[in-house]
Amino acid sequence: MGRKRKAKPTFWQSPFEIVIDTREQKPYDFSGLVSDVKEGRVPIKVRTQIARLETGDYTVAGYQDQVVIERKSPSDLIKTLTHRRDAFFYELDRMRKIPCSLILVEGDIVPILLDPDLCLPLSQRKKIGRTIIAIQQDYATIQWSFAHTRNHAESYAWQWLKRWHRRHGNELEDLSVSELRAKSIDETTQGETDGPRV
Repeated sequence: MGRKRKAKPTFWQSPFEIVIDTREQKPYDFSGLVSDVKEGRVPIKVRTQIARLETGDYTVAGYQDQVVIERKSPSDLIKTLTHRRDAFFYELDRMRKIPCSLILVEGDIVPILLDPDLCLPLSQRKKIGRTIIAIQQDYATIQWSFAHTRNHAESYAWQWLKRWHRRHGNELEDLSVSELRAKSIDETTQGETDGPRV
């Protein structure tokens, strides 16, 4: 009798968990994503949790101080750059302290500025465009990405966090283990040096 063919997995499990800020009004659920060919082209199962984040809207669990995504819908972007500028700059100041941070906009900038529903006068469109340029230069460590649609932005967010975790997550985990081992060795050595207590 021939060998039984190994059953194809029905889904691909994300190797990390995504934390979503409690203040996200329309959070991504990361459903509908499909894995790469090498992973079987099957649905991706993403674990998520809702928690209060000091900075950003999305991060990898356990690495809030290393990687964050700040999501902006078109209307939110306009409000942020006009009526909530001070709060946004405070957010930018926090984001640039994080090694890997991204502002992810759900739309292309030109269509957003020309959107008839937003009714932006020419002077305001110019001001917003120049403000974005200034932020990109003055906060150069913060990345920007303009996705075509919300679905595209959701997929991009997943891929962006996945790549970060593959590149840095394991390194930081190994570093933490090494630090714990070094600390344990130091404490043991210190105990031997001190001798027994009387």
